[in-house]
Amino acid sequence: MLCRKAVFSEAATEHQLQAVVITSLYLTCSYMGNVVITSLYLTCSYMGNVVITSLYLTCSYMVNVVITSLYLTCSYMGNVVITSLYLTCSYMGNVVITSLYLTCSYMGNVVITSLYLTCSYMGNVVITSLYLTCSYMGNVVITSLYLTCSYMGNVVITSLYLTCSYMGNVVITSLYLTCSYMGNKTSPLRPFLVESSRDIFWESCLSIINLMSGNMPQMSTDQHYFFQLKNESQKDEPLTQR
Repeated sequence: MLCRKAVFSEAATEHQLQAVVITSLYLTCSYMGNVVITSLYLTCSYMGNVVITSLYLTCSYMVNVVITSLYLTCSYMGNVVITSLYLTCSYMGNVVITSLYLTCSYMGNVVITSLYLTCSYMGNVVITSLYLTCSYMGNVVITSLYLTCSYMGNVVITSLYLTCSYMGNVVITSLYLTCSYMGNKTSPLRPFLVESSRDIFWESCLSIINLMSGNMPQMSTDQHYFFQLKNESQKDEPLTQR
């Protein structure tokens, strides 16, 4: 517009026209620059907001996805682990129970066989040592010994303290007490002394006496009770000969 006014003005000189053109260019460039800068600013601001918002939404979404995935994974793995542990424990429980059953059955046979051999050995020792001229393993002694060992065996098994050596000591100590109680002339201490010291041996004797003090007199006074025990011991005889 300034250039048009200068051209149509008759009084305008060449120098004035140059000044008008330069001023117009300056104003145009300034204006366009502001427009460009403003446009760039708005564009960048807008794009920045878009980018920031997009990143925020993306991050939030990804975080939710990750958290959900972890939760599902942990839950799944937790169930897998719990199920595996349950199955493992159940399996191991069955294995342990079966093993205990087989072990106890085996130990029962071992103990019974060991006790049978122990009694036979002690009988031979007493005869060889000339404490007796014949075996003392008669009906009365066997029945009395059966009563004591059956009761003591239940105590030992209930206590889960089932060992051959311990049961052997119980049998030999019970055998000593049986011989003494039944009034046999032989009740030697040395062949029966299986404990580490005499004090322990006598303590074992006293503990058995305290436990059996009610049953032993009944066996002596009650004939029916005696024969009941005798029949039970004869029923168990095949077990001792395995």
